Amino acid sequence: MRRHDSRLIDCVISVLSRAAPKPVPHHHTLSQPPTQVVPPAGWRARSTPYPDLETVWINTPIRQHVFGKAGAYRCGPAATQG
Repeated sequence: MRRHDSRLIDCVISVLSRAAPKPVPHHHTLSQPPTQVVPPAGWRARSTPYPDLETVWINTPIRQHVFGKAGAYRCGPAATQG
């Protein structure tokens, strides 16, 4: 066996003999999500309520065209006649 082979084997044995770290348990619930959304500086909540959806009229509805393959997709809106 050559000298560098011996050092490689010693290195592999050293790495494999170390104890693997214990996994950290995930205790997330719906009341405690795993992330936190931080709004940008100067952001304020909406001061007026949203309009009643029964009274909203959409003049030009759109349709989304999705195209692509192998996990790479693009969306393109297209106006339709309403």
